Amino acid sequence: MIFMKKKIVAIVILLIVAASQLSTAQLEASNWYFGFNAGITFDPVTGAVTPVTNGQLDTFEGCASISDSSGNLLFYTDGITVFDRNHLIMQNGQGLRGNPSSTQSAIIIPKPQDPDIYYIFTVDTAATGGQDSGLHWYEVDMTANLNQGAVVSSITNPNNLINTCSEKITAINHGVNDEILVTALAEFNGIGTAFDTFYTFTVSPTGVDPVPVKSQVATTINNGGRRGNLKISPPDGQYMVSCNMGTGSFLYDYDQLTGIVSNERQLQFTGQNRSGYGVEFSPDSSLLYVSASNDANSNDPAAHSSTLFQFDMTSPNPESSTVVIDTRAGYRGSLQLGIDKKIYRALSDTYNDGRSFLGVINNPPNVAGQGCNYVHDAIPLAGRLSAQGLPPFIQSFFALIDVEFTCLGDNTTFEFDSDTPPTLVDWDFGDGTNSSVESPTHVYAAPGIYNVVLTLTINGSVRTYRKSVQIFDTPIANAAIDVNVCDINNDGTESFDLTATATPQILGAQDATIFNVEYYSSQADADNGANPISLPYIATTLTQTLFARVSNNNNEDCYDTTSFDIEIFAQPVANAVNNLEVCDDDFDGSRPLI
Repeated sequence: MIFMKKKIVAIVILLIVAASQLSTAQLEASNWYFGFNAGITFDPVTGAVTPVTNGQLDTFEGCASISDSSGNLLFYTDGITVFDRNHLIMQNGQGLRGNPSSTQSAIIIPKPQDPDIYYIFTVDTAATGGQDSGLHWYEVDMTANLNQGAVVSSITNPNNLINTCSEKITAINHGVNDEILVTALAEFNGIGTAFDTFYTFTVSPTGVDPVPVKSQVATTINNGGRRGNLKISPPDGQYMVSCNMGTGSFLYDYDQLTGIVSNERQLQFTGQNRSGYGVEFSPDSSLLYVSASNDANSNDPAAHSSTLFQFDMTSPNPESSTVVIDTRAGYRGSLQLGIDKKIYRALSDTYNDGRSFLGVINNPPNVAGQGCNYVHDAIPLAGRLSAQGLPPFIQSFFALIDVEFTCLGDNTTFEFDSDTPPTLVDWDFGDGTNSSVESPTHVYAAPGIYNVVLTLTINGSVRTYRKSVQIFDTPIANAAIDVNVCDINNDGTESFDLTATATPQILGAQDATIFNVEYYSSQADADNGANPISLPYIATTLTQTLFARVSNNNNEDCYDTTSFDIEIFAQPVANAVNNLEVCDDDFDGSRPLI
């Protein structure tokens, strides 16, 4: 008897997301550590943001964090020291060549198609009078050191990509390939502080490609402008903004297929606060936010002023569509999109003096002007202090395409939600097939990674959204022959070696390294993967039905079940017989026994 459970999975593209809905977010950005031992964590169910006090960072600016896909903290860093999930210094995790005074001292990149390997990219600073060591990368293996993780590449001789570099770095998924593009700003030849070239490096399943794509731009950023954040627009990688403090902040076009940067435009600020530092896009990239300051050189809080600006990216000239959202006393601070689709603002009074709150833009997706609902001192940090930095992430973590891993043979439903109905819809499923239906259902013919592209035409504007979906092979639970054994001791119990008897039959020719077999006492437990039977199985009833679940080791939701009976038969007993003696009366050597 064979049972199979099929899972219908939806790939949902949401253009408007309620603040409490985190189901559409990837949870790698669930835990943030920053500032002076400060941190927050996002609850993926309730949407609550809670301060945490176990963080070990003490950093003026640079920081980076990473969690797994379920939202569990893996590690975090200030660009010099790496702390593991237990907030202890990671093995070999000291002496990285970032800098806590570098705006975006580090960013953490998962290796595509390898859940255990991560890369830490670091950028140094020369602003404190030291020698800028440039852009480096380090490998972290999460299976090392008893699964606590370890930096496994050289600390003393790290992988160097650029000799000198500005303090800014950003990343986004490649538009089609299963790769990640990492972009930084430096001088064209990689030496010196006349920063005029964006370097884009590719991280693929084979590792970090040291050969960059270089885009030289019109404006040269001097050393004083090395500070400030760099961000790519999250859904489609169409835009990039580089904030360079006193040297100006610039909007660029970004090519998510090549990493090429082009079409420089300077953002127009109003008032005295024109030194852009923090930058972030709304989740649908319709709005851009920049935090700018007067950049006063003083440790007096009264000398500092900061403004939060908003720009309309749907405008014909977005760089001049300036709206002031908030102006008040305060120092410079980073902006960072959260998995709840709100934008968070780092707050401090001076370079040395932090604040015990974060600011929040509550309605960033599509609300222009004051309707974006910015709240200052919105998130208390339980007595810990924010400084100038917040952890950057791969911008694709916040893309509005949510993709669940799906199983071969399942119906995969694609949906999107938009306030304005599109005039044209095109779904490219990545396997050579397309659909113009708004909510199509598709079945993939083979396991693999498919690059899904949605193109919407709304009021004459064409927007493209991309995401990879992985289809896992679904196993077949073959029928197993009923297992019969004798109760050797006639005590009503017997041990069954199901691994040797049933498992080979159930798997058949399927690869035992890909598929796993577990046994259950009910169909419900087998479907839920709950309460597996310990092996070898000790049967205590003469007849019983067992249920086997075969699942894909890489995705346990891809499974099949079957059932079979086990039966214990009583062991017969041969009693002792007394010796018999008879006389051979006929002396013929034989005597019948009755």
